[in-house]
Amino acid sequence: MPKGPRLACWVLLGLALSASPSWAESLPRSPELDPLRHFDSAERQAQRRGYRRALAHLYASDLRRFEAQRAELSDYPLLPYLDYYRLLRYLSKATEADIQGFLTRYEATPLADRLLKNWLENLARRKVWDLYARYYDPRLAPGTEAACHGAWAQWNSATDDAEHAAARRAGERLWLAPRSQPKACDPLFDALIAGGHITPELAWDRLALALEARRPALARYLLRFLDPDRKALGEALLSGRAWAQLAQELGESPQSSPAQEDALVFVLQRLAQRDPEAASEALARWRDQLPAHGQASVRMAVLNQQLAAENAAKLGRLPWPPAELTGESTADLVERFAEKALGEQAWAELLLWLQRMPPWMQNRTRWQYWRAHSELALGLAELDPTAGGGPQPTAPSNITLAPPPVLEASPPLTPLALSLGPRERLQRLAQERSYYGFLAADRLGAAYRLNTEPPRYDFDTLEAVAQHPAVQRAFELRALGERPEARLELVFAASLLDRAATLHLAALADRAGWHRMAIAATVQGEHWDYLDLRFPLAFEGPLRARAEATALPVSWLYAVTRQESAFMSDARSHVGALGLMQLMPSTARLVARDLGLTLESRWAILEEETNLTLGSHYLKQLSESFDGNRVLASAAYNAGPYRVRQWHQRFGGGPTAHWIERIPFDETRRYVQNVLAYAVIYGARLGEYTPLFNEPERTIPGVLAAP
Repeated sequence: MPKGPRLACWVLLGLALSASPSWAESLPRSPELDPLRHFDSAERQAQRRGYRRALAHLYASDLRRFEAQRAELSDYPLLPYLDYYRLLRYLSKATEADIQGFLTRYEATPLADRLLKNWLENLARRKVWDLYARYYDPRLAPGTEAACHGAWAQWNSATDDAEHAAARRAGERLWLAPRSQPKACDPLFDALIAGGHITPELAWDRLALALEARRPALARYLLRFLDPDRKALGEALLSGRAWAQLAQELGESPQSSPAQEDALVFVLQRLAQRDPEAASEALARWRDQLPAHGQASVRMAVLNQQLAAENAAKLGRLPWPPAELTGESTADLVERFAEKALGEQAWAELLLWLQRMPPWMQNRTRWQYWRAHSELALGLAELDPTAGGGPQPTAPSNITLAPPPVLEASPPLTPLALSLGPRERLQRLAQERSYYGFLAADRLGAAYRLNTEPPRYDFDTLEAVAQHPAVQRAFELRALGERPEARLELVFAASLLDRAATLHLAALADRAGWHRMAIAATVQGEHWDYLDLRFPLAFEGPLRARAEATALPVSWLYAVTRQESAFMSDARSHVGALGLMQLMPSTARLVARDLGLTLESRWAILEEETNLTLGSHYLKQLSESFDGNRVLASAAYNAGPYRVRQWHQRFGGGPTAHWIERIPFDETRRYVQNVLAYAVIYGARLGEYTPLFNEPERTIPGVLAAP
């Protein structure tokens, strides 16, 4: 039975793209040429009403009337959904033939995988392990609970030694977890224990994981599976004795075993957290008793603690790379040392760590910019006197930037020669679509660059994309208010299209006001330069009105909204933030109270006008709290005003670009950089020049006004 990905075989655009293109600069506006015209036809609206009636009959368990209504919708794009909901309603009664028939008929839809996932969950609840084993697919049923069901089903249905051994190995992998596993794993683990498959070696490995994860209760439970020697080591590690004392006992013990080595490594790692110098001395003393990977682990622990405790100048004098480590394995650590030097404005040490980075890391725009900055700060080179010092750039006609980290991957950057001088490096950076490109342009006194590519659409391709079954389903679901399902269908459609077609799909979504999905389609097709699609002027009237009401720059409101939700009005984050401007319900209630507004429920926050009103006024409150500084207010919008004031107490003031680099949360640092860069873009799109930093923002003040 095939259990791999069910790929669609529907061929798109073969004839359309082979014909002579009829290019246009924008989407057609006349009704007879509009590729979205079918979605508003009287026939389509009648089909929607029939679809709703069919579902009502199904949920009323009136299958006779459901089947009659379904028969009238044989050419409706959402017919697969009727069949899906019919099976889902009576899933426990569905036969394998019913399921296989659906999977075959609708393999070119996302519903095939959804049905199989639901059926697997149903089979697990009913303990039908033979069928579960045949159809289990970890791609469709991710997570530990499903994996335990899969291994247990395989164990129960094994017909030969090879299948039984495969199930046992799967169970052992699930056993090796640093924390207690779900109850769904208990039958499998009980069978492994009863069969003697939980060996002392396997139990010791899990005990080590539990200790590393600081799960002493689990570690004590695992002692029962150990042989006497390992049990004595485990009890010693759980005894609470001083790490220095344990290190000496283990290091001087005449016994030698892999478990003894593991215990010594663990103890030295813990010792490094309290006394890195003592751990380093112990490592030098007992290095020969440790395997290479253990030596590296202890050295890494020592270096991480030194990173937190030492100044950049002292770290810069470390011999590099340490004997226990290879150069490439230290790349992330070197970057953290570079960040330490950057935070302390130790420019010589920063250059040293930059030179120790592998070339691929040195080429990141962040480090290209700060390398040029360091060289200039140390007087190793000078800028052109006509550009140095940098007059403020005039309003740009060309600006681009990298996409946000949450929604989009970064576009490919042009490699920068590592031998460039600082001025040449800045000139090259100023061509890149990144926050650091804008910094470089400011440093040179140059105009920003957009590098926008105007869209060109082919009417035949637009029509073919609009008629694609997955696109039809997506727009129908959206019209019915089924937004999550609609988004899944449009993402599925984009995965089937070629690069040219995804641009046309983005244009159709944008035309329909489906801006989040237009942005997603440009990402799918890597259409980085189509900024009218990637940075749409969505909700322009409401946002301009909020900007006027709050006296905030409309470009900033656009930037925050684009970064927060990409204009997805029903967006809900994993922490509970809601709507276009991603407001936490508690924050929304406080702002609403200040404005004299009543929120009937938390879901009222999702209403577009309400969300923009509350979000813009909250941003205004933050702006006023931080003396109008967009940098600090943007950071506070993401991480909270209390944290921003804490950071300011630690860092003080100073040059803004440097202060941003010291933000300890990677997410918040990237968030602030994106918002500032997006404001530049939206300023250009709105015809209102917006610099990366306005004049008062170029320096973070040493003293902040009281909140």
